[in-house]
Amino acid sequence: MIQKSNGFTLFETIFSLFLISIVLFLFPFILAYFKTAPAEKLQAKEVELFFMQISREIYNAKEMLIENKNLIVVLHNEDKVSYEQYNDLIRRRVNERGHEVLLQNIKAVDYELNHSLVVIRIEGKDGERYERKFARRRDDHAEA
Repeated sequence: MIQKSNGFTLFETIFSLFLISIVLFLFPFILAYFKTAPAEKLQAKEVELFFMQISREIYNAKEMLIENKNLIVVLHNEDKVSYEQYNDLIRRRVNERGHEVLLQNIKAVDYELNHSLVVIRIEGKDGERYERKFARRRDDHAEA
């Protein structure tokens, strides 16, 4: 008489290991699917980097002006660099060409020009505000 044992067969064990490996492989993708998108927040380090970059161009500018709420910096090689709000970001364009994204998740940007001083105010989507003042280098040897 042959007795049946109630244990697992080799086939059942391999099949269960296969199912476990599939679930473990798909687990990170399942978590990523249900993960909520990060909050649209203006990052302080990105703002500081933006201010550092724009300060170099303002300092070495030949001329500055504001047109249609955009800051235009004229460089000594006559290139016109514009800083403008484009939807929810600030972009940099040279001679009205290109699209270099400098800041994201902004609600508003405001430029104020007073002689050789520029004031930049930025408001993020989360309501956080940043303000910085920059001075242009005095060029005593310019047009006499």
